[in-house]
Amino acid sequence: MKPFFIAAGRPALGLITAALLTACGSGGDATPTSPPPPPSGTASFTLTGVVAKGTLRNAVVKAHPVVANGSVDTTTTLAEAISNDSGQYTLTFSGTSGVPYVVRVTPRPAGQTPATTQVDEISGATPVAEGFALRALFVPVASGAVSTSTHITPFSEFAVAAAEKGTGGVNVANANQARVNITALLGFDPTTVTPTTIAAASTGDAQRLTLATMLTAVSKLANDRGLGCSQPTLAERVNCVVGRLSTSATLASTNPGSVSGVNVAAALVAATEAVVAANNLAPTAAGPVIDNLRGAGTPPPATIGNDTQSGIAAAKSLFTSVRSDWQSVLGGGANGAAASQAARFRDAMNAVQSPADVLLTDTGAIVTGIDLYRDFMAGRTMLNNRGRGDARDYVQGGDINNAGLNRFVTGCTLYSNAANLVPATTPAQVREIGCQSIFYMRRYAITGGYAVETWRHGFTILPGSVADSFTYTTRSRRSIEECKPNCVRTINDALQTNFYAGTVSITADSAQHIVAFTIGGELPGAFVSGGNTLINERHTWSVSGSRSIGAVPGENSATVTGTIASFATGAVAPSGTLKITEATLNDVPVSRTASGGIVRRGHPTAVANAGGETASGVLPVEWTAGTSSFIGRLALTESMWDASGTSHIPTRVVLSGQFRNTDAGTGVTTEFINGNFTVTSTGWATFNDTLLKSATNTFTLGFQFGGQITAPGRPTLALTMAASRLSHQEATTQTVQYRTLVGGVPTQTINIVATQPAVGPRTLSFSEAAANVSMNYVQDAATATLRRGTVGNGTELGTLNTSSMLLTFVDGTTMSLDFGL
Repeated sequence: MKPFFIAAGRPALGLITAALLTACGSGGDATPTSPPPPPSGTASFTLTGVVAKGTLRNAVVKAHPVVANGSVDTTTTLAEAISNDSGQYTLTFSGTSGVPYVVRVTPRPAGQTPATTQVDEISGATPVAEGFALRALFVPVASGAVSTSTHITPFSEFAVAAAEKGTGGVNVANANQARVNITALLGFDPTTVTPTTIAAASTGDAQRLTLATMLTAVSKLANDRGLGCSQPTLAERVNCVVGRLSTSATLASTNPGSVSGVNVAAALVAATEAVVAANNLAPTAAGPVIDNLRGAGTPPPATIGNDTQSGIAAAKSLFTSVRSDWQSVLGGGANGAAASQAARFRDAMNAVQSPADVLLTDTGAIVTGIDLYRDFMAGRTMLNNRGRGDARDYVQGGDINNAGLNRFVTGCTLYSNAANLVPATTPAQVREIGCQSIFYMRRYAITGGYAVETWRHGFTILPGSVADSFTYTTRSRRSIEECKPNCVRTINDALQTNFYAGTVSITADSAQHIVAFTIGGELPGAFVSGGNTLINERHTWSVSGSRSIGAVPGENSATVTGTIASFATGAVAPSGTLKITEATLNDVPVSRTASGGIVRRGHPTAVANAGGETASGVLPVEWTAGTSSFIGRLALTESMWDASGTSHIPTRVVLSGQFRNTDAGTGVTTEFINGNFTVTSTGWATFNDTLLKSATNTFTLGFQFGGQITAPGRPTLALTMAASRLSHQEATTQTVQYRTLVGGVPTQTINIVATQPAVGPRTLSFSEAAANVSMNYVQDAATATLRRGTVGNGTELGTLNTSSMLLTFVDGTTMSLDFGL
């Protein structure tokens, strides 16, 4: 058989940690948790952003409605906030989707402290003049809970002023046209790009650098008394320049017009070119904007229908929310609430599989050796060796078809001398029991045959002076056997200087079967899972178990309880402790072939019954490493033989539980992943494990995860993932459903289906029902189309550049879908 923990448990642990705990990277601007969905017919908006000319500190930020005649009702405040030292604000208010709102920034009234200041891009901190104001448009489309970024600068003010001048004032059509105009001028919507300085943006993306350059150009106009602004103080001149930029805006053109006889576009060009030169910037920093300012400034035709506009707005709201969720929860650094937890947990849990493997495999080796000794001494067997499990599962690369690797993962021989070289042939000759647990092996060609190299734990077990008691010594070893054709061990290197020791006691029933055992002491270092490198120095362990003998020989069941603690080299305190509580293990009857192989009972090549081998079980486990822990349950069920009758595995494995971290300072425990991971093998009964995998000899591997990721102050992310593939090929179908839960209610449900056919490119489809948007991507394609409606159909909203991950909407606006994960 395949050792059950290798065949089933190891993939379960490995895949869960790999799939869920490795998402990390640079995070973006964090946004607060979206509020619960408002009553039907209304919407709840959470706006976050930065106010800048330069950074405006302690400024008053208010949200105002727009009345029926298109004017801004500044007497009604829907929400109010004070910007912090970074210019950041947050507003939350209720409203109605499909109508415009205006966010307005003003200085605090005289006498209030701290006073509002601006960090001018050229002159540094300076007061803000009385009467100064900046605005931004906000036109929500999606209903329910809407969370988005709206940054406020002189260029967002430019768009509001343009919308006011259209027929009907600030209505939806004029607001959309004003946004199109400013986007055409700058190359992006300024409300979606975080303002910063040239120094901070020079290594960032192109849009932030362009915005920083243009904001500095506005500052240069004020510092140089441009646009006819010659007031005595810089604060007054800034107010004047911003006001004249606002006055120059019009819906009839993307470019500013003339004010008081001054060509604003020409003045901006001169100031921008001076900023580029003074900061040694590349011409691309603001080259397209300069070209636009020098052009005719004809606005793009407003041919985009309301349905398309609302679809674009819904898509932007969706992707902004997704960015916030995934960067804040799974992103790296301070913004990645769950990511920081996961990184701590991943570091602490890195070796969880190896101690578990050591505990179960070494327990099996010791009990097998003592069972062999008792049977041999009582005359119940004349064989002086015994093995369990198929060591081919530890072969490098997993090549189980190599000849000459018919070995057991745990094997024992009775010896007549202390060097474990001469096997005993009679009970009187038995002096000690030699056992091994294999953790990694490889086979390679040599002159005249082949060699088998193994990395293992070697045990010498001695009967004690008290009946049914034993002692053992052990350490990690590397061995080589050369087979030409007979196999002879030529190298048996000790990988550790120290021996580790322990004791064993057993209890037998009236038929002399072992029905209980207790083991305690130390064990050698563990090998890294799937490799031959020692990852620690030693373990301490305490294990006890009991066994029930079935009516059919070999149909036994056992319970195992124990702990194993891992110690780094020279460490006094353990780096991690694994606890198994009342694990239940069930055996399947097996037989032995003439060559010593294990086959199913009744197999044509069977020559004798060989007892039972573990086939299924339930393992309640708790792993603690530092302040991290996993508490869960590993269930291995539905054991089945393959078609050859030489390999049996549990065809269904379920790992369920909770990953937790405890803050060392506060003692607060964070449970950040809670779920179930399932691995299935369908068609194992018709698969022949002794033959190469192929289209006619295959089985289906299935993987499913369902659970939740939680981080403090963030919405809960509910994930459902599934994948399946045939064992002989890489073709897979993967599905992911991701839901954002606020107050237990889904606010978004995103479905992703990825398909890798046996022949042809990989495809991926994305859809979200509430926003009614979808996208279909074909591997290696340069672009993918975002649509409103079902995947592959519906109204085109934009095109994604799959190389840059820049989404360009049909109205000319852009948005990055590179979330930095």
